[in-house]
Amino acid sequence: MREIGFIKWFGGYDRQRSRENDFGYIGREGRTDDIKVYREEVHCSESSLIEGILVTFELVINLQTNKPFATNLNLFKEVGRIKNSGKNIGKTGKNNYWSIECQYHENTILHKNEINFLEADLKEGTLVKF
Repeated sequence: MREIGFIKWFGGYDRQRSRENDFGYIGREGRTDDIKVYREEVHCSESSLIEGILVTFELVINLQTNKPFATNLNLFKEVGRIKNSGKNIGKTGKNNYWSIECQYHENTILHKNEINFLEADLKEGTLVKF
């Protein structure tokens, strides 16, 4: 299963070893453990891996150290498509919620204020970023 995280740092020059680092670290929301990622597992431009940028990856356990590391790292791109629009949730009486189909979560329900679109453009099948 793919996970979403953010780059804490990647690459840079190691003065003690007099060479470029071939790894970096990914942070995850609500987690204190950072995930190591090696250069050979990066599937996007390394120059894009700046602090704070969102990425997707898969976790693998290193059998020798029993520690997790990231594989198949890429920039966070796809978000989701509107599946059902204008749901009424709660007591508001207004249809302010949309069901979004995503690759990383089966279905997500969002309030219209969380989607950067004009309400008139929120139609089934529209790709949205939230």
